[in-house]
Amino acid sequence: SLLSSGSATVLFLNPAGMQFLERSQIAFTYLRLKPDLDQKHMSYAITYRFGDEFSLGLGGISYLVDNIEGYNQDAQYTGSIDLNESLFALSMASSILSPFQVGLNVKTAKQTISTTEPVNDRTYAFDYGFVYRQAPLSGKIPMGFLCHRVCCIRLVGSA
Repeated sequence: SLLSSGSATVLFLNPAGMQFLERSQIAFTYLRLKPDLDQKHMSYAITYRFGDEFSLGLGGISYLVDNIEGYNQDAQYTGSIDLNESLFALSMASSILSPFQVGLNVKTAKQTISTTEPVNDRTYAFDYGFVYRQAPLSGKIPMGFLCHRVCCIRLVGSA
């Protein structure tokens, strides 16, 4: 399961899953979709454990796609579009309510689309989640629940 995989992505999927991270990590992905379209992805999770019962984490994801072909409603080429998305999270997780792990994320996300009329969009949100972890874990699958966008503030603007 992704919750127990030890992947930095778990920080964004369910903050309670941070209790499964054994150490900080960073990941990079580069994908060439066609000769002139590049997709780049980077994620990281820096975690600090206070014993076995409490964790703090800082994480980020950056996603870029360059040279997307843009067209208007009349199917006329309007130039290339670049997409840049960034997500940052401050996370807290605890296993003090054993066998449940609980977690909370405070997040900010920014999206920039560069076209002839550039657009910038930013939002702030928090979410919480929990994971039920059977003991012993060997051979058993943890079950989790996540509630997204408990509170969300969205700011929209253009550059």
